Amino acid sequence: MSLVSAQSELIRLCRRAGLSDGQRVLLEAVLAAGDPASVLTRHVGCELTGVVTLARAHSALESRARPSRVKAQPYADFAFRLIKAALEELETVRRHIPAGQLDAAAALLNSIAVGGVGGVESEADCRAKATLVRVARADLRAAVVAGLADVWRGCVTPDAGQRLAREMAALCVMEGRQHDLLNAEVRAVLSRGRLDADQLSQVLLPAKRDLRVAVVVEGTTRLEGLGDLMDPVSAPSVIAPGDSLVAWGRGASDLKALADMARHASDARRDWSRNQAGGQVVLTFSVRARDLGAAALLGRQQASELLDQYVAGQRTSEIRLRPETLAFDPVAHRTLRLSVPALGARPVRPLTTGWPPALRESLRTAHIARVTEAPTTAAGLCWAALEALEVKRDSVDKLAQALSLHAVRQQVVDLHQRTRTAVAAEVAAARASHQAARALADKLETVARNASGEHAVTVAKKASAARATAAEWTAALEEARKAEAQLQVLDAWTLDT
Repeated sequence: MSLVSAQSELIRLCRRAGLSDGQRVLLEAVLAAGDPASVLTRHVGCELTGVVTLARAHSALESRARPSRVKAQPYADFAFRLIKAALEELETVRRHIPAGQLDAAAALLNSIAVGGVGGVESEADCRAKATLVRVARADLRAAVVAGLADVWRGCVTPDAGQRLAREMAALCVMEGRQHDLLNAEVRAVLSRGRLDADQLSQVLLPAKRDLRVAVVVEGTTRLEGLGDLMDPVSAPSVIAPGDSLVAWGRGASDLKALADMARHASDARRDWSRNQAGGQVVLTFSVRARDLGAAALLGRQQASELLDQYVAGQRTSEIRLRPETLAFDPVAHRTLRLSVPALGARPVRPLTTGWPPALRESLRTAHIARVTEAPTTAAGLCWAALEALEVKRDSVDKLAQALSLHAVRQQVVDLHQRTRTAVAAEVAAARASHQAARALADKLETVARNASGEHAVTVAKKASAARATAAEWTAALEEARKAEAQLQVLDAWTLDT
């Protein structure tokens, strides 16, 4: 589905559900801010929000509180700056929610800030403060959810709505909501009728539940000591080739398909290399997540960390995860097949054919970082790529200026595309609604002409109302076309620049 078609469908669903323009804008803001396909500077992960900055401060305090470290990380002055940034963003959020909801959290951060850098030096102080900041994060989460509900009901100004939309998008991203599934669930709820504030909160942040995950481990036919490494609550189970499948309810057929695919891939690799062994097992276990996509990614992370223990005990053989993952909801009886990373299908071309030899090492490191699943490892490789470029302290400002210029260019191009998409979607939605209203009016008028008595009178009234609605959509379509005509000015300006 194209961007215009998807946006047009969302507009029609919002109108069908009776959402006001303000509610639709709010919903679109939440979905757009968490879209991983958006440009980097538009994604909520790169914005300064209370949710993100407070999470960073909490993570820094927890890291410094880890015992038996020769030198605590991050450095105290950096951790203190994170706390100051969290306090500043928290004060901004407080202006957009009812008084009193975040007073305790603000007072806590303010007390830490008053204590200065010395207050986050010792391990014990950081541990105590991290416990308190965890409570503040819970308070902020509750305030954002309640605040967005007030915005949805029309009780808060539009400016507050945009800020709380970004905070809610940050919550969705940080709590593992997968954008594609979130988008689909929002559209499914809108298609069923009205969407009130409570339903909005439930669809954006559903309760965590136990979900089953299955991954394929290549390079072995048995994982010994699994029960000692994984929490028994997760009910881990290993399915070796030839074993009977575990009870997965309605997901058993998908689990069998995963096991068969892994076996065929192993056989094909053995046939190709003729003498290379290729064992594999299917590992299943439970995780707590808010949706199947989050369960699949969290399950892969846990399985990868589990394999760290086994790889440490092997000297020559390689043990790895296949990219295919299966997630199953035993309550809703839904499954999700996922392959990581997602591969493209379009033609590709090099960024440039004139790379100097000095950049080869950094390009290789950047490539490896791009295909690495673990985010911390990928971040470390990115820093290694910069070091390979010999970026020194005196070059950081120039690099920042270049990145800032590139970000501005991205924003301009993205704004142009989003403007065209929004206008085209409005026209497409108005045209579809106009055609549907005209078709309904024509149908009712035909039925009225062939009817008789009171039935004819009733149908004629409905036909008259439908014709009036069609006239309203005619006016709406003409108004949308006026905006479409203005795009010619925008395109001319774009060509001139």
